[in-house]
Amino acid sequence: MKPIIAIVGKTNVGKSTLFNLLNKTDKSIVGNTRGLTRDRKYGTIKIKEKRIILIDTIGIDFSDKRFLKETNKQLNLAIKESNIIMFVLDARTNITEKEKTFLQKLRKLNKNIFLIINKIDKIKKENINNEFFDLGNSNIFFISSTQNKGIDKIFKKIKNYKFKQENKKIEFKKEIKVAIIGIPNVGKSTLINCIIKDENRLIHSKIPGSTVDNNEIKYYTKNNKYILIDTAGIKRKSKIKNELEKKSIKKTIYSIKKSNLSIILIDATKEITKQEIKIINLVLSLNKGLIILINKCDKIKEKEKEKIKEKLKNRINFLKFIKILYISAKENIGINNIFKYINKIYELINMKISPNKITKIIKKATTEHKPPINSGKKTKLKFAHQSISNRSIIIIHGRNIKNLNNSYKRYLESYLQKELAIFGLQIFLKFKEQKD
Repeated sequence: MKPIIAIVGKTNVGKSTLFNLLNKTDKSIVGNTRGLTRDRKYGTIKIKEKRIILIDTIGIDFSDKRFLKETNKQLNLAIKESNIIMFVLDARTNITEKEKTFLQKLRKLNKNIFLIINKIDKIKKENINNEFFDLGNSNIFFISSTQNKGIDKIFKKIKNYKFKQENKKIEFKKEIKVAIIGIPNVGKSTLINCIIKDENRLIHSKIPGSTVDNNEIKYYTKNNKYILIDTAGIKRKSKIKNELEKKSIKKTIYSIKKSNLSIILIDATKEITKQEIKIINLVLSLNKGLIILINKCDKIKEKEKEKIKEKLKNRINFLKFIKILYISAKENIGINNIFKYINKIYELINMKISPNKITKIIKKATTEHKPPINSGKKTKLKFAHQSISNRSIIIIHGRNIKNLNNSYKRYLESYLQKELAIFGLQIFLKFKEQKD
């Protein structure tokens, strides 16, 4: 196991900013809104040859009755697995009794505690509260995470800290990134918790918007490493209320672009929305693999499953090449099949097809259904090959390419898709005019 550092403290003291600074990323959404971090978020600190896991935790907020039970559970799990605890306090405010009590509880765990006094840029040096020194902590750091002040001292302390030697690194055949997407409250976090067999890893709630930030969770099998990205639900533009929600949706779209494939969850007990159709088309337009999971299938009858499929078929042209699975994340139904199709689609995404094979299929397609003739000029498709930059793009070279209408291009796409037995990934065609 790699050494672990957990960052803890009440809401809005700068934990996520510190996390991003130490982790050298912007994985955690930061802002002035209280309680933006609701799940444990993991990152890595690299110091020379050391790789240390960093956890950004939920802010301690006793006023939030809706999430209090789950957030406390998340916080306790992060503390339990850590070697070092960074307890962040706000330099501008007095230490509360609850913070003092919390610190006492941490000390009873016999873990190394770093007391981080943040936001010193907001006050004069002589006005720093002496209470911080009275807490009797040997590792105390005065910092400004927004201005990168005092962070070097934290790095130095971590560098000199003697962690237990970690186990030998395991090499995996594949590392597959999978974005778990959908509209709010369809069971994305419940699905990931079910897969990793840890019902406490991510907060899942009946309250829409439990996930406000994207969260990467690593999951290992014998040969493969998977990075499951729990994303914020993608709302319709008219339903987006503030900058935080805009930022969350932008990060979700970024995660789709950076992943190998996406899994969209659809609630079987509700009508399919226009927004869900838009999300499916977005994934396909980005040349990404896709699996559709109909969640909560334990709550519907068998004949309802076919009705859902028909509704999707009527609204998405490409649906016959997309794998639809019926699952229940809550009841652990159909979960084992998911990874079989993730692996297969990943193989198809990376599959090399010989130009000779593709060209033969194109010639077969044009023999069965000849290209249209325009102004007496015939279109002749000469040869085809995969794009170097994206293997799902097929480049076809020929003469009088401009004669091909969209209907015939779609015919060729569908023909190639069927002959190559490619599913879960849409083939796109590009045409190049060949000069004599």
